[in-house]
Amino acid sequence: MKYILSLILICFLSSYAYSQNVIIDGYTFETGNRGYIANAKVTVKSGDKVLKTSIADNEGHFVITVPEKSDYTLEVTADLYEDLIMQVSGSSKNSEGKIFTKVQMKRLPGYLFEVTLADSRKDENVVVDAIQGARIDVFNNTTFEEVFVLYDHPDPQFQVPLFKGNHYTVLVRKEGYIAKRIEAFVDVEGCILCFEGLGTITPGVADNLSRGNQIGVLLANVSLEKVFSGKTIVLKDLYYDFAKAFLKPGAKKELDKLVLLMNDNPEIKVELGAHTDSRGAADKNQTLSQRRAQNAVNYLVKKGIAEERIIAYGYGETQLRNECKDGVQCTETEHAYNRRTELKILDVAKTEERVKSLAELKMLEKGEKELADFAFSGVVEVKDDETLEEAQEAKEAMDKVIESEVKPLEIEEEVVEASAVNSDKVSSEMTDKDLIFYKIIIHSSAEPLSKTDKLYTTHSDLIEVKTDNEYKYLVGNFEGLKEVSNYLNTTIKMVYPKAQIVKFKDGQIIK
Repeated sequence: MKYILSLILICFLSSYAYSQNVIIDGYTFETGNRGYIANAKVTVKSGDKVLKTSIADNEGHFVITVPEKSDYTLEVTADLYEDLIMQVSGSSKNSEGKIFTKVQMKRLPGYLFEVTLADSRKDENVVVDAIQGARIDVFNNTTFEEVFVLYDHPDPQFQVPLFKGNHYTVLVRKEGYIAKRIEAFVDVEGCILCFEGLGTITPGVADNLSRGNQIGVLLANVSLEKVFSGKTIVLKDLYYDFAKAFLKPGAKKELDKLVLLMNDNPEIKVELGAHTDSRGAADKNQTLSQRRAQNAVNYLVKKGIAEERIIAYGYGETQLRNECKDGVQCTETEHAYNRRTELKILDVAKTEERVKSLAELKMLEKGEKELADFAFSGVVEVKDDETLEEAQEAKEAMDKVIESEVKPLEIEEEVVEASAVNSDKVSSEMTDKDLIFYKIIIHSSAEPLSKTDKLYTTHSDLIEVKTDNEYKYLVGNFEGLKEVSNYLNTTIKMVYPKAQIVKFKDGQIIK
């Protein structure tokens, strides 16, 4: 008898609990019945209280069980669609305790970029493997913020929503492959939709756009190159004028891309090899190619690439890519094809360094650029075919002219220590030795740095100060504390996290 009563009580309580819940069963789709919307986020609220949240499946279907209320508010969000708030009445439930609803969402101006990752294809007739387990970082350069990161993404496909008026960077990384950057410009810089670092989009961009180029879906197959010792990459547009070794503006743009490649692939060490055409003496071509390679390497080192990761090698005319050898008549275009620079991977080393996010890399790139703009504001610029000595002489002569025309700086009271100068004598008689400035320590070491160290090549204003037990390296020359603090926090700390501000007078750090 007790067993029967217990069973009746359980059934009653179950029936009562069931009657207190409602199932909201619905679909999310685009207005005009243009298709279901996958992965829409649906939040059910009663008043200001959140009852439950769910994500629609690939067919736009969602099912949410919530406590019974007189009415509900549904807040629905999805990439590339306007946020939607709609009311659902609790009285619309059927006999089974279900409320059926349809959620129509309006498409925002923008595009959905659908990418499939695979091994690079050497032969169109050979099937290549899809790539799974990649890391995908997406960064909005316009707003300067991270969009999302997919870690060890299990599928070879992923989607990136692209909104008009923005420039995006997509970085794809997978162990055993060369990292790949894709730049997407969406209705910016004169582009309705432009990509860099990406092959052909199939179907083409024009075939995917609709509604006056306001929306569209773009499909792209992105191939990744396997990384291994001995792999060679020809650097496009990195050419030289005949018998010249200086870097042309187009070459510097290509080397800037190589800087990003090296930063995105910290495990590789490479050789930068330069090649000449066959015209001229072989020994002179050998020397010329070595100068070309070294100039390119020097440029990369100034951009922050560690010297131990890259070497220069001149091949001269020993590895022509066509038949334009001595005695063969060729056009200038054919000869230019041989004047090239190639990147050869020498080693792929395991690194224990934590993988930096794209957002961190962007911050470092921004900091390096701002540091370069600051540090090289007074650097000697060597013109084509001009020696460094000639350029230096010209700069010194110009500096003397400028110095004679520039008035002494007016020193603010906050940078003058009372112990250094009597306040009654702050006048035109004050010399540089009387003044206190602010500098920033970016490096400290027990032994002095070599004058060839990259800190010296990066910072033209770098100075060395010997303290009791170590050498300190300082940059900058600021009058006000506010100015130096701002520069430290917005720029220096991005590259030198341990940097610190010090007072500086007469060649010494004031403790």
